[in-house]
Amino acid sequence: MEQQASSSDSHKIVALTPDDLPGFFDLMSEYAVSLGGSGGSPQLSNTMDGLRQALFDDPPQFEAIMALQDDQPAGLVCWSEAYHIMTGRKTMDIKHLYIRSSARQQSLALSMLSHILKLAEARDYWRVEGEVGGWNTPVQMLFSLLNAERLDHIRFRLQGPGAFLRNRRAEGR
Repeated sequence: MEQQASSSDSHKIVALTPDDLPGFFDLMSEYAVSLGGSGGSPQLSNTMDGLRQALFDDPPQFEAIMALQDDQPAGLVCWSEAYHIMTGRKTMDIKHLYIRSSARQQSLALSMLSHILKLAEARDYWRVEGEVGGWNTPVQMLFSLLNAERLDHIRFRLQGPGAFLRNRRAEGR
């Protein structure tokens, strides 16, 4: 199913295309450096060609959206699909969520996750899970704001993404 773009006055969220790969690669590189701690040691050993292959081969190894502000890359969410054997239903496993520091004061992360939840509902995913580094309190707080179940010190689960979206609409958000 094709991902639809969404936008607000301050940003636009788009499904990744091959043309977006240089901006996506820059964001991933920046994210990798941020994970390196105070030493700033990059942890991204993948290449742009490796990411291109993983994203656009059939089937893709993972999927991604990118947030743009003023047509410049500002954030990303990467995920893969999994199959829950006991229920026979698909799940979405968020692998990375990153927002450039210049865009973190805005509601961009919530917009990106809402976009992901709409996509999960459209694809009839049973649940959405995400892994958040123990040090990443802002993203942990975001998952808590979404009423995600905390599975352990780094994993969060949103059961029934469609129900969550309907509740947010009823609350006028």
